[in-house]
Amino acid sequence: MKRLLTVLVASLALVLAAGVGTAWAGGLPGGELPAGQSQSIDQSQNATNSIDQTANAQSVAVNASPNVAVANSGSVDQSSNASSGAAAVNKNDSQQSNTLQNNAEQSQSGASADDNKGSCCERTSKRHGSQTQNADQSQDAGNSISQNAHAKSVAVNASPNVGVLNKGGECNCGGGVNQSSNASSAAIAANKNNSTQSNTLQNNARQSQGGSNAGGGDPSQSIDQSQDASNSIDQHAKATSVAVNVSPNVAIANSGPVKQDSNASSEAVAVNKNESQQSNTLQNDADQSQTGTNDACGGCEHGSAPQSQDVRQSQNASNSISQNAESRSFALNASPNVALLNGGHDKCGGCGNGDVQQSSDASSGAFAGNWNSSEQSNDLGQDARQSQDRGSGSCCGKGGEQSQSIDQSQDATNSISQKAEAKSAAVNISPNIAAFNRGSVEQSSGASSEAIAANRNDSTQSNNLWQSADQQQRGGDDCGCCDECEGRCED
Repeated sequence: MKRLLTVLVASLALVLAAGVGTAWAGGLPGGELPAGQSQSIDQSQNATNSIDQTANAQSVAVNASPNVAVANSGSVDQSSNASSGAAAVNKNDSQQSNTLQNNAEQSQSGASADDNKGSCCERTSKRHGSQTQNADQSQDAGNSISQNAHAKSVAVNASPNVGVLNKGGECNCGGGVNQSSNASSAAIAANKNNSTQSNTLQNNARQSQGGSNAGGGDPSQSIDQSQDASNSIDQHAKATSVAVNVSPNVAIANSGPVKQDSNASSEAVAVNKNESQQSNTLQNDADQSQTGTNDACGGCEHGSAPQSQDVRQSQNASNSISQNAESRSFALNASPNVALLNGGHDKCGGCGNGDVQQSSDASSGAFAGNWNSSEQSNDLGQDARQSQDRGSGSCCGKGGEQSQSIDQSQDATNSISQKAEAKSAAVNISPNIAAFNRGSVEQSSGASSEAIAANRNDSTQSNNLWQSADQQQRGGDDCGCCDECEGRCED
């Protein structure tokens, strides 16, 4: 007895180490249960690709240096200016992918009948161990791109132009006073994205099971796939521009003509451009096959073992694009033009007429635009093939049940959000003052503002759920073994 126990322990260890195969070909006394066969493949992926781009540009120009001309001979030319420009740009041409692939092959063969031991009832009253194959795949994947571009530009001109008691050329006339004061600012914030984002879960596994030749155990095959995938693009462009001119032009008691110009201009541009491709794919091309028992006496008592095949797919996928463009522009001109007592006396035959030309202006422009030409897709596809053969020895219609099932579920979302906001303001509070001048006077004052907000979308969105599965089942052939074996099997 001790020797038999030793042999049993050694044999069991050998079978566990081997894993699969045609174990117990020689059989054992008493009809003990051979070990079952089990195969499993587990794959899991938690992957993230992220790109974060931030561009900040700030520019400030301040002019507080006055121009003063007093009691000069000849013409006087004075200019005061402050200009500022800021540009912030993000550009992305990246490729992001998360892929989980399974090309595994699983094969199981049940135990053969024992031709050397006892009758068919003795051989099959204890059934062989069950066969199980599992392939599990799960993916939690995300691709994200974040772009932030902020541009700020400020120009301030606080430098006055002052011309007093200046004289022209011969006869103290002819040479004029030319004064200009300006503040200009421009800000540009731009995001450009041509990326490709993909999350792929693929299964090309092949599973095959062969039942024993004398009544195999319950064969079972299952493939589970689940994907939680997301692709996101977030673009934020913000441009702010401010121009302030508080630099007056003052001309008093000069000989000759006077020309004065005061201006403030501001422009802000915020642009988001996206031409990305986003896809989430869950694909199953698995092949499952099962073969039932082939021995007539294998199923006299219980019939052939049931066969089951399952394929399950579930996808929770989302593609999102968010574009936000904000543009703000402000121009303020508070620089007056003042001309007093210019022109002098007419001592040289008409020169020194003292014409006065004054102009004051404020202009502002803001543009905010979003442009999207992306492609978004969520695909859940299946080309699985399932075949079942109950075997040629399922006695008297007592073969086991056959079942095949394929489940697919998809929760998919494609979203595009675009927001464009443009604000522009131009303020001109710069008066033109001309008093007691000789000659003609020409004055102009203006304020202009323009704001444009535009969204453009040429994207393509699709959610596809498709199935080309092939399922086949074949029942067993009656062999007339019941009269021979059924009586003994009832014992």
